[in-house]
Amino acid sequence: MPARGFTLVELMVVISIIAIIATVGLIMYTQAEASARDSVRREDIINIATAIEAHHNLTNNSYNFTNSDLSDEFPETPNAQNGKDPMGNYYIMYTTTTIGSIALPTSCTSSGYVPLPTPVASGGELNSGTAKAWMLCSCNLEASSPNIFCKGSTTSQ
Repeated sequence: MPARGFTLVELMVVISIIAIIATVGLIMYTQAEASARDSVRREDIINIATAIEAHHNLTNNSYNFTNSDLSDEFPETPNAQNGKDPMGNYYIMYTTTTIGSIALPTSCTSSGYVPLPTPVASGGELNSGTAKAWMLCSCNLEASSPNIFCKGSTTSQ
């Protein structure tokens, strides 16, 4: 009578194949999660920037602005209320009282950039109307290179 069942080698081969498939699946899932968080960050930056410019256009070209104004005018952007990305990192902002190009940040701690809830930056305040230009960035992208995404002011005073 022939022996029934699987040999130890056959079982080890099957277990190894299952482990390899599970590892590849886990890696792909992790990358998909990071990419999804990056998409949320980009969408938040675009939505917040749109709200800032909409407020600018509605208030006689004034950047007299607070975070509560932002969340009131663009309620579908919940991160506008706390200025944080999906992982809890602050979006950063640079404001200036002069019109012109603003240097993109090279890191989350670049000179002049402050966390979004802080309305004061290097040369202008969004909440006093002295800012003439701004740059809003997410500097913690996980699945992208470069890991910084920015959107700046589109109008000038």
